[in-house]
Amino acid sequence: KFPAKYQKALYLLDWTFGTIHVVHPKAAGASYTATREEFLSRTPLPLTDAAIGPDGAFYFTVGGRGAQSELFRVTYVGDASTATVDGKDTEFAELRAVRRKLETYHNDNSSSAKAVEFIWPNLGHADRHIRFAARTALEHQATKLWQGRALAEKDPETFISAVIALARQGDKSLEPQVLEALDGIYLGALTDMQKLALLRAYGLTIVRMGRPDQQTAARISQKLDPLYPAKTDDLNRELSRVLVALNSPTVITKTLKLMHAESTQ
Repeated sequence: KFPAKYQKALYLLDWTFGTIHVVHPKAAGASYTATREEFLSRTPLPLTDAAIGPDGAFYFTVGGRGAQSELFRVTYVGDASTATVDGKDTEFAELRAVRRKLETYHNDNSSSAKAVEFIWPNLGHADRHIRFAARTALEHQATKLWQGRALAEKDPETFISAVIALARQGDKSLEPQVLEALDGIYLGALTDMQKLALLRAYGLTIVRMGRPDQQTAARISQKLDPLYPAKTDDLNRELSRVLVALNSPTVITKTLKLMHAESTQ
């Protein structure tokens, strides 16, 4: 029996700092964004559990490590309506339906060309949550059904998603073909998010399939080195990891310079 936005919220209990946070989700594409606010706090308040009671009040307990156990009851006082609301969001329902359809393949041990045909167009979807669901679904299909298609794919977004799946599920013998295909991507046409995904693909390929030979490593380093340092911490983090794995001759000097110039830890 709280106002509508608090009925549809998530409640997070922080034992250490004695705070209950309330998180308000908002439908966004195939998933959600959210805002957080402090619901209540006290020092000390070692939170241990919470539940909504039959009376609509918020109950929570505290205790542990020798602290006094207590039970609290939180009720709403105010003029806003506390009538029960439907917690379901209708906005972006179609996108969530696509994501959930893809997720049905996440625990499916059967493989089929029909499933791959449904999954494939979603590997390059504009919504990253759908891309993630599609890539995970693809990993549950036999690689023989799609590895050739992955290596021949021309759309960068689709290709990167498929290659990440191949790096995770494909045979190690495919590494030269995977790296050659990754080298074919023109970096100048990629967004920062796509560059991050590409670096993830390189990193996973190296981790899962093994360090490439010296000549291949040098070729990839020469391609990636001009990007480093980048304008964002996220790109710099991934670039440094991949370039270190490739034994880049410039990565140490560049990284130390970045660390020296950084104002935070």
